[in-house]
Amino acid sequence: MDLSKSQAELEIEKLELRDANAALRQDLDTIEKIWSDKLVVSGAANLLFSKAQVLAFFRAGLVRLKSFERRVTRVLSMAIPQSPPAATPSCRWSAPMRERRSFAAT
Repeated sequence: MDLSKSQAELEIEKLELRDANAALRQDLDTIEKIWSDKLVVSGAANLLFSKAQVLAFFRAGLVRLKSFERRVTRVLSMAIPQSPPAATPSCRWSAPMRERRSFAAT
């Protein structure tokens, strides 16, 4: 079994880390460029939010990250460019939102 990572996997990891760092620094310009307009964010209360809604939460100060860690464990799909792999980051929110963020491609 070959344990080396493909160029695509390395690029995905690079983008995931860039996104996590941007979220931690509240770099909304970078986040807006990286995130798909089709992004759906699910919250712990089974609520779904669009990219625009989550960015509005950041801009309004409703989201402040204390920590944000993301690990890509495997690439789920590379055959369909419109369907990027899903990643589940773990982060800690400061008040008023305290939940895990989950990303899912639509």
